Amino acid sequence: MDRSISNFFVDNRPEWLGHLAKFVSYLGQFPIHIVILIGLGVILKKRSDLIFVAVVSAVFAYGLNTILKRLFDRARPPKSDWFNGYDAHGFSLPSGHAVNAAVLGVFIYLWLPARWRWVGPVVAVAVMWSRVQLGVHWPSDVIFGAAIGGAIAFGGTRILDKRTAETI
Repeated sequence: MDRSISNFFVDNRPEWLGHLAKFVSYLGQFPIHIVILIGLGVILKKRSDLIFVAVVSAVFAYGLNTILKRLFDRARPPKSDWFNGYDAHGFSLPSGHAVNAAVLGVFIYLWLPARWRWVGPVVAVAVMWSRVQLGVHWPSDVIFGAAIGGAIAFGGTRILDKRTAETI
């Protein structure tokens, strides 16, 4: 299944879409997503403990991802699938960009007013799409990464909820 989905993206990738994927992919790069979290928290005037939980969640997710990559030791798709000039390194499973994007997406969702909450999932899914579109990850890599990042972000908010009655 991974191969057929990847083939679809790679075989139907116009040049402009590859460039768009490269740009979107930066949102899930460590530490860019942390800078976005801090900036968004400050702009939205979130309490410092909320911003702290977001940053700790992001750093914990990054560390866990590093450990899991070494445990799974899964190879990336062949370099012939990679968008021209794009470079990736390390193992494939889980996708670190997907882990980071899921953390970012959860906090965007929780922090924005209800009418803007859709932005969080859209950002997360866009980054995950970009990794498959660029040909550097298998679809299951990004799905697994999203589950890890989402679980860590929601877990961090639950821990904070236990301490305070104020909503995130």
